[in-house]
Amino acid sequence: MKPLVSIIILAYNHEKYIGDCLESFIAQSYKNLEMMIIDDCSEDKTYSIIESYKEKMEAVFNSVKIQRNMQNLGAVKSLNSMLKIAQGVYVKYFDGDDMILENSLEIMVDTLQKNSQIAMVHGNVCFCSQDEHYPLKNYKINTEKKQTDDRVDCNFQTLLEYDYILSPTVLFRNEIIKKIGVFDEKIVAADWDYWLRIAHDNKFKYIPEELVAYRILPHSMSHFTKDEEGRKRFRQMFQSQESTIIKYKEDEKVKWDKVMRSFITRNLHCAIDLQDNVMIKKIKYMQKKEKVIIGVEINLKYIMYRMHLLSYIQCVKRKLGMQTANV
Repeated sequence: MKPLVSIIILAYNHEKYIGDCLESFIAQSYKNLEMMIIDDCSEDKTYSIIESYKEKMEAVFNSVKIQRNMQNLGAVKSLNSMLKIAQGVYVKYFDGDDMILENSLEIMVDTLQKNSQIAMVHGNVCFCSQDEHYPLKNYKINTEKKQTDDRVDCNFQTLLEYDYILSPTVLFRNEIIKKIGVFDEKIVAADWDYWLRIAHDNKFKYIPEELVAYRILPHSMSHFTKDEEGRKRFRQMFQSQESTIIKYKEDEKVKWDKVMRSFITRNLHCAIDLQDNVMIKKIKYMQKKEKVIIGVEINLKYIMYRMHLLSYIQCVKRKLGMQTANV
């Protein structure tokens, strides 16, 4: 018999998407699933839609558990409550606004079954709009991910340098939970932190296939808009990632200079794009303190930004001077 897989679906105000998500799992060729769906006190019809699928899911899957929080606990607390009772040999968590692609579970389980030394697998995604439904008709392949993973060896050092794991595509062994515990509820980037904790003493593998349809939504934590809300989300993510990497600064396995170079480079890129002067100053101070040499491209980008900013300030000063002269 095929091993049991625990699927934890996290839903919050997903009335537009949860039906597509559940349909995508029902259509999977792999059926020996423990479906664990938790509604985090949604304010819309999410829970009633989940309930309407209960009979259909029970006819297909090994077991179905549906839970509703009486108050909004947040994604990580909700996830942890399910991880603690998951019975599957393998575990996967999933957001209720995404969709799993055909035969993906079969591919992931088969990879883990054939590689007993591997603790976790991950793969690629395709992108779809918030208006897309299952089965997919319009989507875009994530070509950047393909290029990245052709170049990167999947190991702890490279993962610490850059979070290249797309969380919706992950499947890991349940036994890992007994070894390292559940997700850290105190940080924003809890998924990257968890993949690092797995990767520190275990091997993991990239599957070069699209496994999940990732829905692009404007309120996503990873979507930074050029306004105060976007800058706020960026600062939260920066702080969370900083607290994650700092734990490994004294680790003998780690090439710390490479970790800091990567961390400073990608965050400086983002801070400049968001025109977040507070974070630009903070990151540049960190670069000086850690004595990090960054690449030519980001240096030029920083210089160009500073020149543009200075010219803007000079322009404002000239206008203010003209206004003063006219008074």
